[in-house]
Order: sequence, then structure tokens, then C-alpha cells
Amino acid sequence: MPRDGGRLAFAVWMTPERNPWAAIPGMTLVQRGHMPPPEPGAPGIFALGDGDRVLELVTGAGFADSELEEVTFDFHYRDADDAWDALVRLAGSFARVVNALPEDERQATLTR
Repeated sequence: MPRDGGRLAFAVWMTPERNPWAAIPGMTLVQRGHMPPPEPGAPGIFALGDGDRVLELVTGAGFADSELEEVTFDFHYRDADDAWDALVRLAGSFARVVNALPEDERQATLTR
């Protein structure tokens, strides 16, 4: 139970539509048959992307006067390879699938 007057702050990614940098490579792996489509409500990078769901969970945990704040920012990369390397470092399950692919399929997935 939260302490009276205590604060909670955390950051989550919004929905896949708002984060194509992560959604499109994952969808490509699904389309190429390397991983199943994510199940609704399952853990993952976008599991808390719906603000209403976040408010429901936070309120259910006993936090009153909850407020969401969207913070937008841009990623900047030297080139496509740099962006790909960053994505593989950031996304654990995605990285495991990509790193398990044979090199020719990894390259085909990257260039798709």
C-alpha cells in the first residue's frame, strides 16, 4: 500500500502506432515467420502503452490523483546500421530472435 503523500513515477512506451521504430522490425519478424504475433495483454515493450490501462493499474494500487504526462523525444543515429544495433541492444526478446537467425536471414530482415 502506498504511503500517504508518496509519489510514483515510471516511464513506459506508448502503443506500437506511436513507436514504429520498435513495432515495424517486430512485425517484420512475425511476417517472416521468426516469431509469433504478440498476444494481447502479454508482457512486452508495449504492454503498458494504453494510458487508461496504466491509470487503472495505478489507481487500483491505491495511488490517488494519478496523472499521465507524455514525454516525446527523437532518436538520432549515424546511419541505418547504428539504428539497428541500438534496437537490438534495447529490445531483449527481439534481440534474442534476431541474434538466433542465420546471417543471410538477419540481413534479409534488416533490409526489408
